[in-house]
Amino acid sequence: MYFVCDLDTRMSDSEIWEHAKRHQLIILTKDTDFLVKSLRDDIGPKVIHFKLGNLSLSELHKYFSEFWSLLVKEIRSAKIILAYRDHIEIIK
Repeated sequence: MYFVCDLDTRMSDSEIWEHAKRHQLIILTKDTDFLVKSLRDDIGPKVIHFKLGNLSLSELHKYFSEFWSLLVKEIRSAKIILAYRDHIEIIK
């Protein structure tokens, strides 16, 4: 797993997109721009778009404890996952 700060904090969204595409990475984001780009780009990287609102660290930990294995399983065949507080939506 990489974070943008592990690569280069000055990377633009386009550079992040191309890096993920080139290295077959999955973009995990709260940024709607990546969701829109994914809907337009047929061969882009997979995206998990988190629509969780503001969560405390303990709430975020609980969320990932509950949903992480499902996210990992479903992203294998999905192009996009919309991750909400109480469910996920899959776009293939």
